[in-house]
Amino acid sequence: MYIFSKKSRSKIAHTITCHHIRNTDISFLGGFDDKRDVIAHGYRLCRHCTRTDKLYNKYKRRAEDFCKLHSMKCTILNDVVSITTTHSSWKLIMHDWFDDFSLYHKNSVYSTFIPKCKKNSDHTKPSDTEGYHYQKFHSKSVIEILEYILNHDNYRKENPYFPKLYTADMTTKKNKKNKAHAKKKEKQIQRGQKLNIVRNLFSALEQGKRIV
Repeated sequence: MYIFSKKSRSKIAHTITCHHIRNTDISFLGGFDDKRDVIAHGYRLCRHCTRTDKLYNKYKRRAEDFCKLHSMKCTILNDVVSITTTHSSWKLIMHDWFDDFSLYHKNSVYSTFIPKCKKNSDHTKPSDTEGYHYQKFHSKSVIEILEYILNHDNYRKENPYFPKLYTADMTTKKNKKNKAHAKKKEKQIQRGQKLNIVRNLFSALEQGKRIV
């Protein structure tokens, strides 16, 4: 939950423990359920009390020097750290179920898989990770993450990814697979029909009926 002061014109939302809001009269306070509600109402998150800002500020000076050295750009807004290089875009997010940064990589033009955030139950609102895919890399150190991104870009430069072309051979294989599946299904139906005949036969015998 996030708190804001109704008297303030700055439109900044804080966590409950933030010292900027601690001494404000409760009658002048309003609240938001989550971060997406904060943004939807035109507010931004306080840069002094959010978990992401606190962790990022520990490495801010070193991160800025690293980015300058390697032609990278690093910004933070609404509890999300955005990193841009000459070849890729990334986001660092602190989820409630982790105590470190989760890393997301922006989908390329070839990407087709966009996983949904496992805690995002409200699909009517866009998440911070929309258009990005999750990287299996966690760290509390922004410098470690920046080094990972740099190594990732260097590897991708040397090993560019190109999608497989959908050729006629692939179409033929797909048709053969569909035919084999249809044939298997037909055999299952025939086997079921034969079993039904046998079951009816035994049922008639048990009831003492004459079978012609």
